[in-house]
Amino acid sequence: MTKILTIAFFLSIFSLLQADEFQKMKKHLDNAKPSNQTELALNLGAKGSLYHSQENYTEALKYYTQSLEIRKNLGMDRTNGYANILLLSAIAESKIGNHCSAAEKAEQVVQIHTHLGNEEEARLANKEGVMLFKKSCQEKLVSSNSL
Repeated sequence: MTKILTIAFFLSIFSLLQADEFQKMKKHLDNAKPSNQTELALNLGAKGSLYHSQENYTEALKYYTQSLEIRKNLGMDRTNGYANILLLSAIAESKIGNHCSAAEKAEQVVQIHTHLGNEEEARLANKEGVMLFKKSCQEKLVSSNSL
């Protein structure tokens, strides 16, 4: 299963959460005591996905950004995990109308997958991320200029 499909599947599972289940999962993640920075980055990414599943993209971005910063500081910014969180971040950016930022992040995802030799993942991220987000970005810019 491709990474993009895996991410979509993961988010679809979270989206089935009812409000009380969401609160239970949030409490579990809030009470987790990560023993190192890697575990903290994973926890923050999971929190981001949890909020993403509830369509609270602004809150999701907050956690994705923190997770990405930690991963980058640990030298993990050329990993599949980093690329996955970055792609989720790009999707959230697009959902709140920041299509140009989403396109930039998706381009970084393509670069990471290319660097790792994940050509199929790079192709999919380009097709399903960069191209769509760039198109939306251009449409938004044209719309803004015509006002």
